[in-house]
Amino acid sequence: GFVEVMARIAWLQDFEVVRVQEREPISLNAAGQIRDYLLKERLHSVVVVTPDFRSRRSLLVYQTVFSPAGISVGCVPVFGTKTPQNWTETWHGIQEVGLQFMKLMYYKFWVLL
Repeated sequence: GFVEVMARIAWLQDFEVVRVQEREPISLNAAGQIRDYLLKERLHSVVVVTPDFRSRRSLLVYQTVFSPAGISVGCVPVFGTKTPQNWTETWHGIQEVGLQFMKLMYYKFWVLL
């Protein structure tokens, strides 16, 4: 439902929801399922919209999965109240950036070997 509301707000007339099965590691498995859909539909580029400080990890995962299939990927981070300019001002901002950094390292050194 959320995606449909956002698509209407953005005035998208034709869009399709790609449903994925969630299996660990979720990001990597979802990227593989999305890649298969893009190949079936003969799409060669995609822009991934991600939450704020998760964007680097998302881009890493999608590039790793999509590039060998000839699909180019871009990433657009969406920031809320915590931004690159103010994340150090609260404990929650520091915690969120630290958590996302650790997840990035986990994916970089263990998941995407």
